Amino acid sequence: EDLLGQCERGLTRFEEAEKWFVQAVKHDPGRVSCYDRLARVRRTDLRRNQAADGTIQEMVAKNPKSGLAYVYRWRYSDEFLKSAAANDIQKALTLAPDDPEVLLTAAAASEQKPDAAAARVHFEKGFKLDPKNLALVLGLARLETRERHLDRAEAVLRQAYQANPSVFLAFILAENLIHQDKVEGKDAAAHYLALLRKAGLGDTLVKYLEAEVLFQRKKWGEAIPQIEMARALLGSDPQLVIQLDLMLAECYGRLGDEEKRLD
Repeated sequence: EDLLGQCERGLTRFEEAEKWFVQAVKHDPGRVSCYDRLARVRRTDLRRNQAADGTIQEMVAKNPKSGLAYVYRWRYSDEFLKSAAANDIQKALTLAPDDPEVLLTAAAASEQKPDAAAARVHFEKGFKLDPKNLALVLGLARLETRERHLDRAEAVLRQAYQANPSVFLAFILAENLIHQDKVEGKDAAAHYLALLRKAGLGDTLVKYLEAEVLFQRKKWGEAIPQIEMARALLGSDPQLVIQLDLMLAECYGRLGDEEKRLD
C-alpha cells in the first residue's frame, strides 16, 4: 500500500496516493516514513495543510520511541512551518544515535546555526557507519571544501567512490582534483575524465570539466570557447549552466571586457 501510494503520487494521482498512504499507516502505525509521505502529499499536492500538520503530530504520538519520527517532524517543521524545534534533533539522537538518517539531519541542523564543528562530528559518524550514503558523502565533502580542506574532501570522495563507484561520484571527485590542480598523473582528474568518456559522457560532463581545467589554470582566453561549448551542450542542466556562466563572467572580467562580463 505504501509503494502503491508512491506510484500514484509519481503519476500525479494525489487523491489515490493519499488513500493508499492512509491504508498503509492504518495497517502499520510504525511506518513513520509513510506518515511523512502522507503529510507531504496533503500539504504540497492537495493543499490540506491542517490535515498534513495533524499527520505529523499523529506520527510522533504513535511512535514516541522512534528516532526517525522526530527527524521527520523536524524536517517537516523546518520546511513548511519555519519553527523546527531543536529538541526534536536531540530526542532523535538519544533514541537512535547510530541511525545515518538521524545523523544526517543532525548535521543539517548544526549547519543552520551555523556550527561547523558539530556538523562535522555528525557527518563523520554517519559516513563511517554508512559510506555508501550519498547525502552524507556530499555533506561532509561540501563541509570540508567550504572550510578550505580540499584534501580532506578528496579523501572522503575517494573512500565513497571505492565503496560505491558511480558516474556521479567520479564527476564530483574529478572536479575536486581539478580545483587542487591534480589533473595529470596516477589517480588524478584525467583518470576520472577517461571513465566518464567511457560511460558516454564525453560531450557533456567531460566538456564541463575540460573547461574547468582551463579556468582553474587561469587560461582565460582559451577557457572562453570551451566554456561556451560546454554551456551549449549542458543547457538542460541549470546547476552546471550557472557555474559555467560564473566562470565565463570571470574570464571576461580578467580580460578587461566589462560589458561581456555583465552580460
